[in-house]
Amino acid sequence: MVSAMLRRPNREQSLADRILHLLRLYSSNWTGTVGRGDVVIPQREMAHLVRDLLSLFKQAQELPGEASEAEVFQTLMESQRLSSVQDRVSALRKRFLIIERPTGSG
Repeated sequence: MVSAMLRRPNREQSLADRILHLLRLYSSNWTGTVGRGDVVIPQREMAHLVRDLLSLFKQAQELPGEASEAEVFQTLMESQRLSSVQDRVSALRKRFLIIERPTGSG
């Protein structure tokens, strides 16, 4: 099965992982984990951390979201005039990031 979409939950998870990675640099020495909530950020590092966080948020906003059914339908209708299936697939790939979903039981 092929889907013409970006997997938004994975993108959000990736953003969360990158934020946690940034915060792990400041996890306290006595626990060594962010999970317990012990984060110590030296004042001189605050501006750097804020810039890094803002950069992550900006990157996340720049990624396109999931394609609507109307957008996919419109592109499919426009590609009907193309002579070959390969040309139709090419038109879809130019317009969308196509991600194959893993096939599993269930």
